[in-house]
Amino acid sequence: MWSKQEVQILRANYSYGATKNLSRQLNRTKPSIYHKAERLGLSAGSKVRSLSCCERAHIAALIDGEGSIFIAKGKGKTSWGYYFVPTITIANNCKELLEKAREIIGAGCSPCKLKYWTNMGNRKVGWYFTIHTNAIKDLIPQIIDWLVAKRKHAELILEFVNLSSKRRGKHIPPSKREEEIYWELKKLNRKGKE
Repeated sequence: MWSKQEVQILRANYSYGATKNLSRQLNRTKPSIYHKAERLGLSAGSKVRSLSCCERAHIAALIDGEGSIFIAKGKGKTSWGYYFVPTITIANNCKELLEKAREIIGAGCSPCKLKYWTNMGNRKVGWYFTIHTNAIKDLIPQIIDWLVAKRKHAELILEFVNLSSKRRGKHIPPSKREEEIYWELKKLNRKGKE
């Protein structure tokens, strides 16, 4: 039986990639969370709000300065052995800043603690906020004109999301272009001297 408070937490925080944190927070299994979310009509790929001009500039500046646009690659139970997860993260030691960004966007995971950040001496606790596939597809077109440092990243990830959405629900491997985009973004995000 779910309490009213648990349902409120689920409604406020359910999104793609947030299930692990919700599982810990609510002390429930992932299948239990998926089932309840389905019964409540919640969608993991929540729609991004239509942003005002100021909101677009604000979110673009956060991503340019504190964000990362990348494609995660994981081992998967597919015949080709892996899967891709297009991702945008924004990291900061001010949790409220990230909660405000999530509120403005209207999608994404609740801010989570950066594990490695807190193990580095006397640093403040770090937080990150994550946006995945469906939200990326809705967000990038709204903010791309405002991006400066991450504009090329945004163009590539948007192309990737549009390509991968064509094969959603089909058991076919990523296209050659999707692979190329993965490597181009990896190169753009490489640290250090060129």
